[in-house]
Amino acid sequence: MIKKKTLDIPNWYTKYYKAHYEKKNKFRDDLLNPETLYQFLALNKCFVNSLNKISLNKKESKIIDIGCGSSSQLIKLVSLGFNQDNLFGIDINKVDINFAKKNYPLLNLSLQDATNLDFKNNYFDLTYESTMFVQITNNDISQKIANEMIRITKKGGYLILFDWRYGKFNNANFLACNKRRIKELFKVDKSTKLISIEKGMLIPPIGRFLSKNMSSIYFLFSRLFPFFIGQVAYILQKK
Repeated sequence: MIKKKTLDIPNWYTKYYKAHYEKKNKFRDDLLNPETLYQFLALNKCFVNSLNKISLNKKESKIIDIGCGSSSQLIKLVSLGFNQDNLFGIDINKVDINFAKKNYPLLNLSLQDATNLDFKNNYFDLTYESTMFVQITNNDISQKIANEMIRITKKGGYLILFDWRYGKFNNANFLACNKRRIKELFKVDKSTKLISIEKGMLIPPIGRFLSKNMSSIYFLFSRLFPFFIGQVAYILQKK
């Protein structure tokens, strides 16, 4: 199923890695940091709501996380009752993959480039990513990753993109992962169909302020002012 090969780190990843991990390290522990606690809860809510929108068999469905990092999202699936034998993750970051392999040895984890995945066609029931496309501004790279995600997903299977629909003001390192971009990358109405968009975290400045200072109204604010929701989940089904 997985072909062995030497991984050459592509140049585009250096830029992606720097942007992603500088941001990640600033607010390292989401549960202990009051600025990110409710952002974390909103993301988890979005994750669970998205899974509830699709049909999966917890014992048999094969699921892969593209850009899994240290596999925190996969562990959420384990906590929800999914079979670890059928949970896969790939990342181009050797440090994260080695950490995850050491701590979660029952998961199927491998060091891979998302533009050229070592999996058979039509293999996974669910293929998903989290906060990846917003940080990949190269259209050719984004399209290659999207094509691979479609390729490895079964016909009738699902793709979920947990990403930011807005870019970052005056920062060329971020490209909005909006509905239009998703439709283009994932060939919506041709290769896939969009079945739902689930709401997640508020845009960071507002979300962090509310989380720290007015946490009791965080979710009420989200309902009243949905245009301030920055992170969403696009749920697609492969035709």
